[in-house]
Amino acid sequence: MKLRVAMIPIVGLVGLAAWAIHALVVRSGHPGNYYRYRHSDVGFVYPTDSVITWSAVIVIEAVIAGFVVARVKHTPGACVVMALCFGAALMAMLPLAMHAPPYYGLHLVWLLFAAGWLVVAAIASALVNLALRRRRPSVGEHRVESVDERD
Repeated sequence: MKLRVAMIPIVGLVGLAAWAIHALVVRSGHPGNYYRYRHSDVGFVYPTDSVITWSAVIVIEAVIAGFVVARVKHTPGACVVMALCFGAALMAMLPLAMHAPPYYGLHLVWLLFAAGWLVVAAIASALVNLALRRRRPSVGEHRVESVDERD
């Protein structure tokens, strides 16, 4: 039962990571997005190493967040903790974003969207847990089945 509830945030994180990596690969190919190439005669070379590095960072962050959410007993709490971690990373990296290349900026967008998604997923998984708890009888309670007296 726990793994089904944990799938809510995990599936969203995988989707966001795939979107962020796709956007990172595409946007990094435009020389106009780089401050140093905007008004320069220097030729543009696609930053393959940096794109691979930042894509790997996004994948690693998504895997760690998914692992934490799947392993911790209380899914909404794990989602909130991971959202706080992503938010703290975003705040720590944000001051360096002014003239950063697109792969750096898209990593910040990933952190923002992942933190926001984890807050939404915490609320959704808490509601699912509440609904499941109301449906199951608590310890010591027995379900009373109706008896048809015509038998």
